[in-house]
Amino acid sequence: MILFCKYLIIIAVFAFLIGFLVAVPIGAVQIEVAKRAINGNLKSAYMVALGSVCSDVIYGLFASFSITSFLDDERVKAALLFGSGVLLAVLSILTFKDVIKKNVPLPQFKLKTHHMSIITGFTMSFTNPLMIVFWIVYVQFSYDIGVIPYYEPIFLLTFVLFSGLGLLTYLLLVAKILHHARKSFSKEFIKKINIVLSFILAGFSVYFLIRSLQLFKQVM
Repeated sequence: MILFCKYLIIIAVFAFLIGFLVAVPIGAVQIEVAKRAINGNLKSAYMVALGSVCSDVIYGLFASFSITSFLDDERVKAALLFGSGVLLAVLSILTFKDVIKKNVPLPQFKLKTHHMSIITGFTMSFTNPLMIVFWIVYVQFSYDIGVIPYYEPIFLLTFVLFSGLGLLTYLLLVAKILHHARKSFSKEFIKKINIVLSFILAGFSVYFLIRSLQLFKQVM
């Protein structure tokens, strides 16, 4: 029992730290969270982060319990990439559209409902098939180095949940820092940041759309 608890603690600590670290590289979700936080929509940024992590946890459970056969189909991967590309394109257009509206003050970018923010974050992660690839490699790596000593549902569940907690902690921390930092930014500077972020989202969108078309061509 003591050894079991020791393994459980090691898995939880390792998973949290790795989850926190892998969230550091800039991706579409990080950009969306940053954009909302800088514009004063802290709760909305939190909801996007929460939705994204919920999707990551689901993929983590799929990978941990080997429920990944549906992603062996290239058409499924292509469809997910296409959906992700379309969503990012919409977010990019909406961001740019709001920025150029001269009659709308920047701090007033508010979403009427936070549940839509959760859905946005969830969809952004769920439509990215690269996440399932990451989880498959991540789980196998943890087995290889002995962090997960043997197959045990409680170990795997702890591993996935604490990885998700690490991811969420990083995203919430970034949102909080940027939300407070915005007070020292001028409206013009924030406007420029939003324009840059909208183009970055557009870049991710183009990449996902191109990859989806390439996959569609391969299976046709």
